[in-house]
Amino acid sequence: MKGTLPLAEQNKINKIISQMTLEEKIGQVFCLHSWKKSPEELAEIIEKYSIGGLFFGYKTMEDCRDIMDAAAKVSKIPMIGTADLVNGAGSRLEGGTLFPWQMAIGAADSVELAEKAGIATAREGRSAGIHWTFGPIVDLSLNIANSMMHTRTYGDDPVHVSRLARAFIKGVQQESLMAASAKHFPGDGVDEWDTHIRTSVNSFDEEQWFDTFGAVWKSVIDDGVYTVMTGHLALPWSDDPYDYRGPRPATLSSKIQIDLLRNRLGFKGTVISDAIPMAGFVGYESFAKAVPMNIQTGSDMVLWPEPERDFPHMIQALESGLLTEERLDTAVGNVLGLKMKLNLFTEDLRPSVSSEDKKMHESWAEEIGSRSVTVIKDATKALPVQNLKPGSKILTITCYFENDTRGFIQELEVVDEELRQRGFVVDHLQNPSWENSGHIAEGYDAVFVNLHIVARYGSTRLLAGVGDVFWTGFWHDRENGIFTSFGDPYKLAEIPFVPNYINCYSNTPASQREAVRVWLGESPGHGHVPVSLGGFYERTI
Repeated sequence: MKGTLPLAEQNKINKIISQMTLEEKIGQVFCLHSWKKSPEELAEIIEKYSIGGLFFGYKTMEDCRDIMDAAAKVSKIPMIGTADLVNGAGSRLEGGTLFPWQMAIGAADSVELAEKAGIATAREGRSAGIHWTFGPIVDLSLNIANSMMHTRTYGDDPVHVSRLARAFIKGVQQESLMAASAKHFPGDGVDEWDTHIRTSVNSFDEEQWFDTFGAVWKSVIDDGVYTVMTGHLALPWSDDPYDYRGPRPATLSSKIQIDLLRNRLGFKGTVISDAIPMAGFVGYESFAKAVPMNIQTGSDMVLWPEPERDFPHMIQALESGLLTEERLDTAVGNVLGLKMKLNLFTEDLRPSVSSEDKKMHESWAEEIGSRSVTVIKDATKALPVQNLKPGSKILTITCYFENDTRGFIQELEVVDEELRQRGFVVDHLQNPSWENSGHIAEGYDAVFVNLHIVARYGSTRLLAGVGDVFWTGFWHDRENGIFTSFGDPYKLAEIPFVPNYINCYSNTPASQREAVRVWLGESPGHGHVPVSLGGFYERTI
């Protein structure tokens, strides 16, 4: 069965575990955040607690290498480096290739490009010392009010999501450079809640779940995904212990992590929790109980523990029986098994990525961008924009949240650069107030209103201060106003009155360049529509 190690390698793991102290076993199931710590500080913690994994977010590739080198000097057992490289190495590591968001890949509808994104991610990530990416996201975007799904998923159709997820996983894992992690089990996207803020609930009944989310999970598991990340998500048909705390998250449920994931779906690989400093996790139980419970109920690794706080909790749980050493040994074995699959016990290979390789990876990202933008609505036939010539005056307006945006890109600078390269005179405004928005469009040959609303904590609604430009109706009786979403594909539901609307599904440079080409008629917009929005448009995949 896929995921099962050869007997000889399993025997090696058993021997390693038999020689480990209890404290070393605990350390192996901790994946520590590297945030705001120097290599020396991290090495000290790793050595003291025998930490098994490190998580990297928003660092340079050289920073990662330096930290992993420092960790290797003090680790008796090879360290595993992890990161959320869901949209390529460049989505978290400066210097890596940044791919359009997953939903743009869904709109491009290309198994080949999804696999190429995985190949580039593995090669570039491993060159920086990253062995494990927490992706792809195999959730379904089913609720327009869910602020965390949207652009982060491939779409809303289980067959489509399965097909692209398997391709990405194949690309990531095919050279044994990196492990992919399908997330977030048992499946996000049904309700509107953000698991950073509360436990989300997948309310599908058993039959619905197996026909949708379950079908996706069965597909990627059978295809050999190395790891699964469980989310702070409830699945009432599987585990329904409602009390004053609400539903139990999967990360604290043996019925979901063991009975469903392991036994019914047959997953044999490594399970890691989503990050634990989230209200969807710690809102249900204190860290003192929740951290050891996470391991006891089926996770093999806990993401973002604090060793000084949580190590004593693990010891106490082992003494009280809340956590059994048998279950801890199983978890350690699954962590070591993953490291063995990635050849970390022989050599921590860091492949070189040449400038030619990087150009090829970037060309793949560009192709995804060029094949993903879709024109959803053009009631007044405003596209492509007519009568623009060098020297024409253009106004670009960005509506966006100024904080809590996921990803590097905070402004759509490439859009303006592309327009200026074509000889246009470009002015730009961010979140203009309603008091003057009715007049600011006057004197321009074209106005492009760009909704830069990507996945974020809390809400993606056009709240006051973000969507004030729509309070003015400036576009009426004009033919030069174009409306484009560089993220949330459902914005048409909030601005149904606009005469045209384009979905890019992504804010990356590749997506911005293709948007400009569509505006100007240089491209018809080749993308498919990977999600449906009732009353407005239907999925075309």
